[in-house]
Amino acid sequence: MLLVSEVEGESKVRLIRAKNRVAAIDASSIKVTLWSDSTVALWWIKEYGDWSVFVANRVKEIRELTGCYSWRHVLGNMNIADLLSRGCTPQQMLNSKWWEGPSWLKENPESWPVSDIICQPKEVDIEKRKRKLVNMNLTEDTHPWYAERVSDYDKMIRVFTWILRFVNNCKLVNGKCKDSELSQSEIEYSEKKLIRLIQSYYLSDAKSSNFIETFLDNEGILRVKTKIINRNDDRSFLYPILLPEKCEFTKLLIRTVHGKNCHAGIHMMQCLLKERYRKSY
Repeated sequence: MLLVSEVEGESKVRLIRAKNRVAAIDASSIKVTLWSDSTVALWWIKEYGDWSVFVANRVKEIRELTGCYSWRHVLGNMNIADLLSRGCTPQQMLNSKWWEGPSWLKENPESWPVSDIICQPKEVDIEKRKRKLVNMNLTEDTHPWYAERVSDYDKMIRVFTWILRFVNNCKLVNGKCKDSELSQSEIEYSEKKLIRLIQSYYLSDAKSSNFIETFLDNEGILRVKTKIINRNDDRSFLYPILLPEKCEFTKLLIRTVHGKNCHAGIHMMQCLLKERYRKSY
């Protein structure tokens, strides 16, 4: 800390205190100017940016302690305080008269080094608060209504079948409501109904490409034309159902097939699923 005083028209500079960390002092009665050769630090102090936690805490403390003081910039080669921090011999220290401060400090303030920081230093961005951007697809991440509290494909189909039966019973005016166990035809119809809903939601813009050729069958289900259509085989094998890749319905289906086949390996699972389904890309 250097004190500049004017005695009989002559400016004098005296060293008052020199420490790495100086405690706050009451200097409200004198004009204080704070200098730094770090444009980055000055930018942090003068600008209100979104800094990292460490920098933000330090800047807040500096502003609280030096709120009424002015900050100015001094070039590194003009900052005599760097002489000791960078290392020097005793003789170099004596020759520099370090305790008297820089020579320009004895001149009028108008002759002091220009302290304006015209552009933002590149190093400032390094200490900006890091933010991680996460792209979320709410369509896929939100748990779908048809799989709520369900972890099994067969159970999901049965629950959906009960829902359809309830809806049908509500539509009856004078007829007798069904209250018996679910029939196989009801379960198969519900499965196809749910597949149509899934396809309309996820594959509404699905089109034929060079890799697959799609079409709607007479039940409104989107299927894939394979290259073995002339083979005498089951229709579901010749024209498998197209399912979306990232969908809870597809995940539950794969999980159930995997469990029913004694946790078969990847190649076996691919063969089993391709007998009825194809995955969209």
